[in-house]
Parts: sequence; C-alpha cells; structure tokens
Amino acid sequence: MGLFKKEPVKETVADTQEEQGNLFAHVVAIIASTPDPSSYVGMIIAKLLELGVVGAESLEKIGITLDEIESLVTALNNVESLEELDQELEIRAAIRRYDKVLVEIGNERGLLPGSESFKTLRTVLAGFAADNNLTDLRIAYRLLLAESPELLDGPVSF
Repeated sequence: MGLFKKEPVKETVADTQEEQGNLFAHVVAIIASTPDPSSYVGMIIAKLLELGVVGAESLEKIGITLDEIESLVTALNNVESLEELDQELEIRAAIRRYDKVLVEIGNERGLLPGSESFKTLRTVLAGFAADNNLTDLRIAYRLLLAESPELLDGPVSF
C-alpha cells in the first residue's frame, strides 16, 4: 500500500452527531493532555495517511501540502523522541520561511528561482546575513542594498 492511497479502515465510527461530538471532544482532550500536542497531531496525520483513512488531496484542502506531508513522514521516521521531532519540524518550518522570503526577494528583483542570478542572490544574502548576525532575511536584504548594492550585481567572491 502506498502512503497516499485511500483504503477503507474497518473501525467503529460514531453514527449520530451526538456520538461524533463526544468522540471529537475526547480526541481533543486526549491530544491536549499530551506533553507536546503539535507533535502528536503530526503523528496522527502521518498515521491516518499511512492507513489510508485520509488522502493527501483532503489535507491540501485545509492547507497542508504534499511536500509538508512528505516532510512530516520523513521526520517521523527519523526521530527517536518527541523533543527531537519537534526540533526537526521547527527547523524545517524555518527553512521553508527562509526559502519563501528568498523567493519573494528574488521576484522583486525579477529573478527566477534556480537561475544563476538567483543562486548569487541567495549566496550573497546568506553570507551578508551571517556576517552581520542577522536572522531576518528581509532586514539583511535592505541593509545590503543600503551598504553594498554592488554585491548583488557581480559574481560571488567569498
């Protein structure tokens, strides 16, 4: 069975709205009582996908993309503790935010992701941010434009 194939699960499902409401309240209470609710929700999503209860297209409707799902499954398979999982997911989220900001800056400059000019932008901007202990890429970009805009136009020399 593939990870994203939908197959019926032979489990007892609440029939009435009242039973479904109680079931929902119980599930929420159980997750809320765990030491790390967000990690448990991630593990539940991954397990539901593995069992075929939900498909990737269903999750995309609520804003969870296929890339995020695959990343979650990979993270779940490679960690030994919930703390490690939480840290891994935080790192992946930070990388996605970084890449998103980088693409926005590249778009402002008319650069296509993957192009040599975009790679130069990424290298120069990351180096400048690191050298100046800046964690916000937008601020690093603005400061770089103010201090040394010529670095963005020429070849990389680090």
